[in-house]
Amino acid sequence: MCNQQFFDELLHSDDRNRSDAMRRLGISDESAIATYMIDRLASPDSDVRAAAVNALERLGDENRVSLLVDSLRKRDTGARYSVVRALGEIGGDAALRALYDTLGDWDDDVRYAVVSALGKIGGAEAVPYLMTAMNDYDGSVRRHAANVLGDIGDARAVPALINALNNRRGWRKEREDIVFALGKIGGPEAVQGLTYALRDDFCTVSSYAALCLGRIGGDEAYRGLIEALPELCGQAREYADRALVEIGDLVRKRLDGDSQRVWYG
Repeated sequence: MCNQQFFDELLHSDDRNRSDAMRRLGISDESAIATYMIDRLASPDSDVRAAAVNALERLGDENRVSLLVDSLRKRDTGARYSVVRALGEIGGDAALRALYDTLGDWDDDVRYAVVSALGKIGGAEAVPYLMTAMNDYDGSVRRHAANVLGDIGDARAVPALINALNNRRGWRKEREDIVFALGKIGGPEAVQGLTYALRDDFCTVSSYAALCLGRIGGDEAYRGLIEALPELCGQAREYADRALVEIGDLVRKRLDGDSQRVWYG
């Protein structure tokens, strides 16, 4: 039986405590500690798997990522899921490359976990890999990738998000998440994508696009809202009206020259 206490003892700074733990667990030498922990990722006990992930994060073994990568190729789905989580906790270039390769895993849950791990690592380095995940055949993975990209806020992701918005027309929730991601990132290109989304087939998508444009603000957001108003559904028009108020009277006057103009179609 393995628990968090045993892992703690394996990582103990005191040589005697560490040796005693190794002897009880049947580990022959310290070079095999990482392998032992990785083997525990295949345990049916979720507490053991969680303890192993935690221990691997703390382990200062330079070979641990390569060992984890090797285990990705030969273990069952639950173990691969745990390995992916461990790679997200460890981070670094080698972990990022391994996670990218695992975006081709056959199991949807594993690929979803890859997106979570990439989000855990975060930063500019993870963005290209998350953009790749926007092409996944599973909608849940794409939605998760869109949300993570929105949280990171890197403008390089905007073209991938807009492309997904253009090509994924059948799933409302996914399109809503993409719109919110564009709203979080902001910038001129995101505004263009949100303006396109104002004319979406789903009323909630166009409504959320109007909401995000109001939060981003600026001349282009205002212009896009004004031009789309006659085509909007009832809910989206209400959101657009609020967004126009948010952007402000000064911008409206500058763009259309008529602060009294009423746009209700």
